[in-house]
Amino acid sequence: MSRSINFMLASALVSTGACTNDSAEQADRAAHDLVERDQQLHAAQTRVDEGGSPDHARIADHEDAVVHAADAFALRRSARVQGLAAEHGVIATQAGLVQSLSDALPLTDIGRSELTEKLTVFRLRLADSAHAIEALQAVPATQFAERDDAVSKAMTRLEDARTSTWKALAEAPRLDRSASL
Repeated sequence: MSRSINFMLASALVSTGACTNDSAEQADRAAHDLVERDQQLHAAQTRVDEGGSPDHARIADHEDAVVHAADAFALRRSARVQGLAAEHGVIATQAGLVQSLSDALPLTDIGRSELTEKLTVFRLRLADSAHAIEALQAVPATQFAERDDAVSKAMTRLEDARTSTWKALAEAPRLDRSASL
């Protein structure tokens, strides 16, 4: 049993970085492009409103560019959110795994208490990051970079809590010294 627990622990400690920086950078670039194209359209429309001669072809080109940029942003944002959700899902399974392992091990009361505290923080970080990921799906391009940074920070806090929980399990004092991971 000790070997299988060691294998599970080692597997869980492997980085789950399914969501790369590439998806974040691509979504951020798409958001920036959409904002820029929208500003260009607004500027062209403003010139007409201020008495300039309407260049319908140019305005139509700007409108098409905004539509294409909006589609690209929506696609990139969705890819980013899906990648984050997949990474989150993998990490989320580990809270139950740690709980099961702790239930199977003869931990001291102090060890169990410390582990319970770490698991509570881990679960809170899971909830916080899930909420941040969900909110990212609906964020407009003008707020994407700021909100994506918040999600990245939430995922870093989640990863820290996950690592801390596994460490607490591995180092928890046991009633039976032969019962180890």
